[in-house]
Amino acid sequence: MGYCFSIGFTINSWDEEGEPLGTATAVVMGSAQLDPRSGTWTEDDLISVPTASGNMVNAFATFSASCTSPCTADQPVAWTTGAMPMVAPESLPDSITYTDIPAAGTENFIRTAYNFNLLPASGAVTINDANWSSTQQIRCDTTMKNSTGALAPGCAIPAFKPNYNFDVATYGAAGYLYYFTQHYWTAYDASTGAGIKKGTAADPFMYQYGSSDAHQAKTCGTGASRAFIPKPGSVVDDSCDEFPFAMTAEGGIDGGLCGEVVPQQATDGSWKMYAAYSDIPVTLKEPCVRGHVPSAENSKADSDLGVWIQQERIIDLDYFSVSTTMS
Repeated sequence: MGYCFSIGFTINSWDEEGEPLGTATAVVMGSAQLDPRSGTWTEDDLISVPTASGNMVNAFATFSASCTSPCTADQPVAWTTGAMPMVAPESLPDSITYTDIPAAGTENFIRTAYNFNLLPASGAVTINDANWSSTQQIRCDTTMKNSTGALAPGCAIPAFKPNYNFDVATYGAAGYLYYFTQHYWTAYDASTGAGIKKGTAADPFMYQYGSSDAHQAKTCGTGASRAFIPKPGSVVDDSCDEFPFAMTAEGGIDGGLCGEVVPQQATDGSWKMYAAYSDIPVTLKEPCVRGHVPSAENSKADSDLGVWIQQERIIDLDYFSVSTTMS
């Protein structure tokens, strides 16, 4: 997850009587990848002066960056003190290191800000500089645990809603359960309350930290009004897989309300979906799905999604989406 920008502008200089002495065009481009496992990231910038005239042909550039406190920005002093000579047409690189380490269990919201100026060696009494700020807010937090179990910092862009793809070739019956649900189940209708939340980009899931066990029990375990009964004759090492996922705010629906299905792969490799019970109809309008899925495939889907949640720095109440494909 990262950000980029490109901004162009014109810098002019005038003498003390307001007569123009020179002009220059400039472009600043920057990009960075945020680190979900660190409160430090590096932004790489390229400062270009394509054209210049008059006393702006030989000039000194000033480019400085800052970020919302307590974040700090560190860059070479030659750029921040106006000691970087630039002769058009010329492009020079810069590198800025940002650091924000929130207190344990907290989060900070950050915007980066920039100033650029091109100062002629002599002859100017008035110049116009350029100032701008990032359009996307960055969040750094120390609410997520690292591999040792300790709270550790990391950064992300909360407005960005990451997407995870489940391909049936990789996830087998679990993947087909999600594929079938997203493609054939009735989408949730807020006006009627019918249908299912599909977690698509247009209607993403909300991650709910610490909800998995309780939600799993409500849909698949002892909290369900209709017990999930494995079907070992139809599914090897049968387990209950749920949609919406237990880790989401949309999960945790009473399993007795779910459509209960069995995804099966035919000998020719094609997939079919069957109702789990002949006396319990599946209408494709239920608010949740319970699937009879081999335990290994269920566990892989759940584990891979959980690892990805960590990698994307998705924390409590963040949104994410899922997509499904058949390759």
